Amino acid sequence: MPSKCGAKEKAQLLKEYKTTNRIAKAFGLAGLSAASLFYIKHWISDDDLRGLGVGVGLATFLPVAYVVAANVLHGTERVKEALVAFVIDQRTPPQVLFVFIGICVIIGVICAISLLLQPP
Repeated sequence: MPSKCGAKEKAQLLKEYKTTNRIAKAFGLAGLSAASLFYIKHWISDDDLRGLGVGVGLATFLPVAYVVAANVLHGTERVKEALVAFVIDQRTPPQVLFVFIGICVIIGVICAISLLLQPP
């Protein structure tokens, strides 16, 4: 686990990026709840797990995309700090977190493509 980024310590990073991390978590919940739309609106059958795959892909992609997008105008150092604060907030080693996110995003993309290419 990283304990600092540059000259900023863990507590300072968490305090500085508290709002960013909260909004990122909200995006994660929104992505996961998007999966429920597939089943509530009966766009796919209840036993089709591709909707859940899309939801998990969105739930892992949207928070990281928000953290990067919210800080990209302030330079790469700020993006790095925000990502380190996100990792610290998740209490997960960065290698594990980003591999997990990558796998989930790939699964989500595959499920989304499969749903889009499905005959009507």
